[in-house]
Parts: sequence; C-alpha cells; structure tokens
Amino acid sequence: MENLISTILSNPIYLIITGLAIVIIFFLLIKKLFKILIYAFILFIAFLTYIYLTGSNVNETIKDVKNNSREIINTNN
Repeated sequence: MENLISTILSNPIYLIITGLAIVIIFFLLIKKLFKILIYAFILFIAFLTYIYLTGSNVNETIKDVKNNSREIINTNN
C-alpha cells in the first residue's frame, strides 16, 4: 500500500490520473445524491397533493400509514 502511494506521488502522470478518477467519482456521487433528492421532492409534493385533494389531516394520514406498514411487516414475519 505504501509502495502504491509513493509510486502515485512520485510520477506526475499517475498523480493526474488519480486526481481525475477522484473528481469523476465525486461528481458521480453528487449526481446520484441529487437524483435521490429530486425523487424525494417529487414524492413529497405528491403526498401534499394527495392530502390537499382528499382534505385529510396530515397527522392522521401519517398515523394510518405507520399502522398499515406495521400490520404488513407483522403479517410477513
């Protein structure tokens, strides 16, 4: 491991390649997180639209979802 690090640090071409690889990996991770945030935002807007259109109370709806999910989990075990 130390040999690999010293080889990368001693050769400028390896250093550039390693730097580019790190930048690409970082960019891909940020892109993936951004996509997850967009999906979460869309789901949140859909949830608020459902609450608005049905005229339900948010707290009651959340409690119903929790109870239904617990029932589903308990029946699967």
